[in-house]
Amino acid sequence: MKQILFTIALILMSYLSVSAQKEVYFYTTKPEDIKVESMHGFEISSGYNPLVIFRPSYFTDNTFSIPLNMSYFNEKRIAPSWTLTTRIGLTHSFVNQALYVNYKDSFIMHDSVYHFNSQRIDGYKFAYRLNLNLGIEPRWYLGFKNRYEKGKAKLNSGLFLSLPITYSAILINTYQWPGSEDYNNQYIDYGSINISLLLGYRQAISKNWFMEGSLNTIGDYITFSEVNNRFFVYSGFIINPVLSLKAAYTFK
Repeated sequence: MKQILFTIALILMSYLSVSAQKEVYFYTTKPEDIKVESMHGFEISSGYNPLVIFRPSYFTDNTFSIPLNMSYFNEKRIAPSWTLTTRIGLTHSFVNQALYVNYKDSFIMHDSVYHFNSQRIDGYKFAYRLNLNLGIEPRWYLGFKNRYEKGKAKLNSGLFLSLPITYSAILINTYQWPGSEDYNNQYIDYGSINISLLLGYRQAISKNWFMEGSLNTIGDYITFSEVNNRFFVYSGFIINPVLSLKAAYTFK
């Protein structure tokens, strides 16, 4: 009996010793060794601007669109809490396009009748857009060291701030602005560059999967086009609070 108790005690002491060694190793990690991870993989995401519902109908064209982004990404560590991500992907936009018809209307003012032409929606039709996207994104993981020491930094989980820069070119487009058929025949779209400030949060949900939620705040865009053999470059500052949700599978 004494031999059995002695053997159990020895096994227990050995286990506690190994556990203590692991714990000491974790908490004695050198500060210079606390770094974000590099990874690559596939991601799928979608986003929506909630302010669209407050815009007037002539601005939104009464058209509803759902984007679906599918990309391959490569996230590389460039500093202890910084990464640089490059990605290539496709954006599918499924559009419920409003169809307009012209009609004559009138109103009476001071005993006079005034006539004018107007438009109204006469149904909807399905439209589709496909864009090729090339992007680069520097990202700063805020408070990464603190999360690492608490064991909560798997797959770079936590709050981040980034500046994604994306070039987007149309591959397929069946959508047309109402009454713009002649203009579309003279117009060539060479794509656009979008720069935005992104605030988000990443959460690992398994060894290889993570989810991200983000808010696109402010940014700038540059478009390149040609109309009647004349080349145009247009740039504009935007406030575009798009809420996005992303799921990604990673390789290391």
